[in-house]
Amino acid sequence: QAHLNNGQWTLDSTDNLQCEDGSSVPNATTAHFTWDANTLTGTAVLTDVVPVCGQQVGHQETNNIQLKLVP
Repeated sequence: QAHLNNGQWTLDSTDNLQCEDGSSVPNATTAHFTWDANTLTGTAVLTDVVPVCGQQVGHQETNNIQLKLVP
């Protein structure tokens, strides 16, 4: 469930990761999404909570996101 605060939406989730070798690790990362209520642009910060895909616990990746309205 997303929450709106001071013009910014936020959403937190736990996600599975798919490694390059095809293996899948359930609940391997947390994701923190933030995006602007007007432009719908923002970021997704992924943090590994278990060692996965050759990365250590705490490894982070930040991705830019752009949400789009679908009619």
